[in-house]
Amino acid sequence: MNEFRRLINRKVVIGFIALLIINVSLYVYQQTKGAGIKELRFETAQRQWCVDYYGNYDIEVAINAVDSDIKRILSYRKADKQGTVAESEVQAGAETEVLGKYKALSESEQLLFLTVLRDIESQLEYIKKYPEDMKQIQTNAQQLMTFSIFSDKNSFTYNNIVKTGKDFEKVADVSLYLVNNKAAGSFVNYYYTFYFALIMMVFIIYGLSGERDNGMWGIVHSAGSGRLRLALHRLFIIAGSGVVITAGLYFTTFAAALLLYGGAGALNAPVQSIQAFERFAMPMSQIGFVLYNYVYSALAVVVLSVALWTVFVVNRKRNHALILTGVVVGLEVLMYYRIGLHSIYSAFKQINIVRLMKVNAVISTYANRGRGSFVISESAIMFWALMVILVVSVAVAVVGTVFMRPSQGKNVLTRLTDKLYAGYQHIFANVPVVFKELHKLLVTSRGFTVIVVLLLVVMYFISYGKMAFSDNSRERDRIS
Repeated sequence: MNEFRRLINRKVVIGFIALLIINVSLYVYQQTKGAGIKELRFETAQRQWCVDYYGNYDIEVAINAVDSDIKRILSYRKADKQGTVAESEVQAGAETEVLGKYKALSESEQLLFLTVLRDIESQLEYIKKYPEDMKQIQTNAQQLMTFSIFSDKNSFTYNNIVKTGKDFEKVADVSLYLVNNKAAGSFVNYYYTFYFALIMMVFIIYGLSGERDNGMWGIVHSAGSGRLRLALHRLFIIAGSGVVITAGLYFTTFAAALLLYGGAGALNAPVQSIQAFERFAMPMSQIGFVLYNYVYSALAVVVLSVALWTVFVVNRKRNHALILTGVVVGLEVLMYYRIGLHSIYSAFKQINIVRLMKVNAVISTYANRGRGSFVISESAIMFWALMVILVVSVAVAVVGTVFMRPSQGKNVLTRLTDKLYAGYQHIFANVPVVFKELHKLLVTSRGFTVIVVLLLVVMYFISYGKMAFSDNSRERDRIS
């Protein structure tokens, strides 16, 4: 309990609250690129109206109705631009409720409304096609097994075909219907939540290893049997912190998605209603997938945090562990974004921390791996890989905490850094006072950390804050 109180102090709590605010703000910023909150709220209201309006029809009738309404609107726009009356308007009863609603809107609102109609049309066509696609998967599986090149029952191809057919049998009877799934759809594609969770865990683990630098390691190590209890307490703190921090960041973002897009009533609809989940082979509701995704995500954060704790345990200096972590993460990011899918080094892109943090992309995409008659899904591979990393990391960290002695001789890296630090202090002793004050501000008071964070924010906006066009701008270009 004392260890927990020492670690979870006011600074950590304030830092976590700040991360919550930054994370939600970044999510809202991504959703409103090229537009504003007002436009987004209007679009949400129109989408819900369209869902309620067309949801009363059968799918085939709804597709014909929305297609007809879009054509009427485009005809009206053309006639209005030319200053003439559209031929369809002189016919009795030609103006539908949708066209009447469209006419009452301003120019920018009309473009947004037309964009929503096109989205609804696309969603309806997907819903109509989904049962046919599921049947086609079953048919293809049966047909492929009749070909001689796929008939070897000990081959991976044959067993993959069999497994695919069986997996998609589970969702063959899933019935899709029109819902406002914008909230869940945008939420599951937002990944910065997990990066922020890991950043928070770095600070917590750094604080856990404080005795390595403050001279208390010898006293802690002399505790004897208490070292094992200390290791288990720290493991519990890391696991509990990972679960709580991930939950805080994850569910505040989900709440923000519901506030922006509404659609709480759609959470009981099948997750396959979201077009990106067309190949998700588990019968599950949207809220079910949100919880399922959280469990996998929390597991990934906890496992990576325990692995990070292991790095801190086996290094005698916290800063060395921090530098090593930064180098490894930098290499992982570089390999993920620079290695192509068809490169001979593509394994380094697939087995990667960045890919691991995109949990939704792994568990929602249907893909199998294996050899011979052994076939396993990528989501199962991720789960068992996490389990192996967790067991190995826990074993190394606990054993290191219990048996690693503070009095052992310095390793090569420590001796090298000590010499560099001594030379640095010798040079630093002769610099003017103004440079010493700058050193105190940037290094001793960790002002450099603030600068690095600000630089990362600037780099994000430079890299991703490119010219973004709102929905009504794209619609204007499309119909002009």
